[in-house]
Amino acid sequence: MERQTASFGSNYLRSCSPIWQKLRASFGVALLPFVGAFTLLLSAPKPQQGNLNPLLSQASLAQSLPIQALQPPPQLWKERLSEGLAKKLWRNGSGSWLQIWGPHGDAAPLLLVRAGKEADAVPLSLRWGPYRVVAADALGFQSLKQLLEKPRGLRHSPRCAALDGVNPGIFWSGSGLVAIAANWSPLLVPLQQGCLQLEGRRWWGQTRGGDAVLRSTKLVEQGAEPTWPQSPAPLLLQGDALAPLLAPLLAPLLDGTAEKSLLQSPFQLQLQFNPAKNPYQASIWIALRPKNNAVRANYQQLLSRLENNLPTEMRLENKNNVSLLLNSKGWVQAGWRWLATGELLVVLGAAPTDPLPKAMAKPRISQIAGLKLVAVPRLLDQRGLLPEQFPVVLKRSTLLRGQWRPGVAGGAAQVTGDSLLLD
Repeated sequence: MERQTASFGSNYLRSCSPIWQKLRASFGVALLPFVGAFTLLLSAPKPQQGNLNPLLSQASLAQSLPIQALQPPPQLWKERLSEGLAKKLWRNGSGSWLQIWGPHGDAAPLLLVRAGKEADAVPLSLRWGPYRVVAADALGFQSLKQLLEKPRGLRHSPRCAALDGVNPGIFWSGSGLVAIAANWSPLLVPLQQGCLQLEGRRWWGQTRGGDAVLRSTKLVEQGAEPTWPQSPAPLLLQGDALAPLLAPLLAPLLDGTAEKSLLQSPFQLQLQFNPAKNPYQASIWIALRPKNNAVRANYQQLLSRLENNLPTEMRLENKNNVSLLLNSKGWVQAGWRWLATGELLVVLGAAPTDPLPKAMAKPRISQIAGLKLVAVPRLLDQRGLLPEQFPVVLKRSTLLRGQWRPGVAGGAAQVTGDSLLLD
């Protein structure tokens, strides 16, 4: 029987249509906001040439890389510039150069190099401050001119100071995240937009979730390295609440104290590879720690409701204090049990029967605000569990660690981490 890969994502539907309210004021009062908006439009400053904000307003992904004059110029330089000009600019250049992908992420990127009049003859290009911006084709060049001639207001454009720094930098938007993460993207809502600096194996910066615009206006300090959890699992995620991950997906579907308390519980999640006899390649193990007896009672209520409202093709088995949810083929779809240490253990794609994985028998759940991730991308990719579009440098990593801490008063979240590549 051919094994199946469990789906770890679902279609993430977001509504972006404004809700119009009926006007209840007089005509003169109703007109005032439009007069004010028109005044702001006329008085808004035009973006200065060289400002990356207009380009980032439509970008799915952008990266800056330092010029390394002792190395040969990148292939993209040779393709967009004449070979002689590419070698000259690369040899005499300093600072960084950029690539910026458009809103769909699948088209060829714009190339931004620092150049003067010597690059004026480069086809499909224009000068933007200190940069020569070179498009891949005529259609891309036309879109570029339209974008810079009629840019969106600066307050609607994201900013990423890391792209101006001496270290490599990267920026992504929601469409870029979907292109890279594919069916994992519904679980990455806190990372909807991001701006990171990279130095060696370490990276740090800011992220935003939802529709808010990321305005990273100054370089973020690297800070001290976090204390990382230890785990033999190929992926471990722990945090003080499930809400940052699952609230955007589940909150509209949840109604009641039991469900709300579920999202606010500290947790530890692990991905485990299943033995060959299991029809699923991997399973997800989640340990949830109720904050008090009232929350534990809410959990019990939620589980009872689930047991009484099963789909017709599902059946429930209870044995030795372990509940198993089976499909029509007899495959275990999910299971749950209470641990002796007080946590509720929920498993997707396997049965939580003894002997439990060592890390899940006595889970160490962090109480520090935010989320921590420790993963081995190379192993996940070998099992076909990473999206095809996932960056190759991350797929080859033997270790990836990251920490996400929520922002203050609705501000951008702080992220830091590192990765290890042995090859």
